Amino acid sequence: MVMKATMRISLSWLGWKGNKSPKSKSDIESDRQLVRELLAEVKSIDAFNPEQPFYDLELDKDDPLLAHLIERLQARPDLVGPGITVMHRFGKFELAEAPLLVWRMTNQAVEDDVYDMEVDGYKGGPAAAYVHCPICRAMLQQRRNLRLRTRRMGARDLSLTFGGDVILSERVRTLFAQHQVTGVAFRPVEADVRPHRPGPQLSQLVATHTLPPMQAPPTEFEGTQQCAECGTTAQFIKHTHMWGVLMYYEPTPIFYYRGVMSDTADINATCERLGEPPVARPYLLISQRLYQLLLQERVKSWDVEPVHIVE
Repeated sequence: MVMKATMRISLSWLGWKGNKSPKSKSDIESDRQLVRELLAEVKSIDAFNPEQPFYDLELDKDDPLLAHLIERLQARPDLVGPGITVMHRFGKFELAEAPLLVWRMTNQAVEDDVYDMEVDGYKGGPAAAYVHCPICRAMLQQRRNLRLRTRRMGARDLSLTFGGDVILSERVRTLFAQHQVTGVAFRPVEADVRPHRPGPQLSQLVATHTLPPMQAPPTEFEGTQQCAECGTTAQFIKHTHMWGVLMYYEPTPIFYYRGVMSDTADINATCERLGEPPVARPYLLISQRLYQLLLQERVKSWDVEPVHIVE
C-alpha cells in the first residue's frame, strides 16, 4: 500500500452570500436544495438531512467525483466551510523503506513551564526556562530544567508541551537508554506539585544532532519570516494550495540529498525552524531503526511520514 490522499471538505447551506450580507430565507432554501443536489452528485445523498446545516465529506483526491464537486463549487465558494484539508495516509511498506521519517507527537497533554506561563508571561526574564527574543518572542536558549504539572501526562508515553517541548515517560527514556538511541540527551523534568500530589517521573527530550539544510528545491517553503533583532528565521513547509478559487491545505514532502545519510543519528533536528515565529521549532527526523523500535515496544502517541531522499 502506498500513500493515500483523502480530501476532507465541508458543505453548508448557511453562512453568507458573496456580498457578505446575511442570507434571506429564500436564499437558504435555495442553497439547501443545491447542497442536496451536490451530495447526490457525489453519491452521498444518504447523508442529507434538511435539518442539518453542515456536511463533512471525505473523498479520494484522485476521485473524479471530487474533481466534479470542486468544479461545481467554483461558482459558489460560499457553500464551502473553512479548512479544506488533504490528509495523507502512508502504507506500512512505504514507511518501512524510508531511511528517515518525520516524527510527530500526537498530543499536547502537558502545559508549558509553570513559571513561564503564570509568572513571567513568556517574556524570558532571568528566572524563566527560556531566553526569548524581545521582538519576535522566539525561544533562543534554554536556561534550566522545565517545571511542569506532570500529572497531566497521565500514563502517556510521549507528549508535547504547548510550546513544543517533547516530554518522555520514564519507560520511553529507559527504552532509549537501553537501546543506545543516538542523537539525544535527556533533561529531568521538575514536578510542580501545587496543589496536588506529584505525577509520573518525566524527562525532556533534547536533540543533539542537527542535519544540514533541506534540499530546496524540491522542498518548498512558505510564510518565511526573519527577525531583525535576533536573526531567527521561521517558516512553514508549503501546505497551502489553490484549486481554482478554493484554498486547501495539503503538506508537501521534505527532501534531502542522499549524501546526508552518511552522517545521521537515530534522532535528528532540522536546522530549519518551522512554524509561527514564537514557537517555531526544528522538526525531529528519526531513523528506520528507531521507528522499528517504537513499533516493537508499542510506544504510543506519535506518528511519522517519510522523508524523500534524492541523488
